[in-house]
Amino acid sequence: MIVNSTTTEVRLQALEQQNLRLRAAMAAFVLVGSALFLIGQAAPVGKTIEAEAFILRGTDGKVRAQLSVMGGEGGLRFYDSDEALRAGLAIADGEPGLFFYDGGQRQRAALAILRGEPGLFFYDLDQKEKMRLSVEGGIPGLALRDEHGVIRVKLGLTADVPGVILYDPRGTVRRPPGGKRFGISLSDMKGKTRALLDSSDEGPGLALYDTAGRMRTLMDVAEDVPVFLVADAKGNVRGSLAMTSKGASLTFFDANGKVAAPANTRER
Repeated sequence: MIVNSTTTEVRLQALEQQNLRLRAAMAAFVLVGSALFLIGQAAPVGKTIEAEAFILRGTDGKVRAQLSVMGGEGGLRFYDSDEALRAGLAIADGEPGLFFYDGGQRQRAALAILRGEPGLFFYDLDQKEKMRLSVEGGIPGLALRDEHGVIRVKLGLTADVPGVILYDPRGTVRRPPGGKRFGISLSDMKGKTRALLDSSDEGPGLALYDTAGRMRTLMDVAEDVPVFLVADAKGNVRGSLAMTSKGASLTFFDANGKVAAPANTRER
């Protein structure tokens, strides 16, 4: 039998091309299978990843955020371009809070739960509390402190009645003790009340006091009747000006509280 060398060479070339295609397909199959295996190993489903800290860095390699445990408490902290702490979300003394810092990493503000009550706090450069907006015992209020940390002004809401209370440097409330009246009270440096603008269930009133703490004048509205009273040094009412449904009424009293003639008002 005569073999055509040309035909044989063509067939061998075809077989070689077919083998090349098979080897390429096999290599691709192995590559894909290996990739799937590696992906499955890198991202296991249902597994727990444990670490002491997770650090997020910028393109310059500087730390910009950190999720870690510090001082036994977990927290998320954020840093500026100089890697200075600027904000943090953490548990401090068992209470959650969001904290803000200035460029010197001094805490200047915080939104936190303190002793079970929510509050917004502001601090000075020495990190001393200067102002607090909070809810204490179900009562919303705003408190302002001086450079010594003493509360000097309180703005609050009690039984749906708003009011302002002022304090002297020792923290003494500048308003008469007790009673249901609530308002603005002013006192002298000795802590004695000298003026009171407040309100009660009967109506609003403005009272002025002497250095002994006795009320000397009172402008009041009681049961929708405006009244102006003046008192002597012993606190006895000596004059009254009122506006009733019958008209204006001017009345003078003696030291015993009895109605007196106008001439008697000159007695001492």
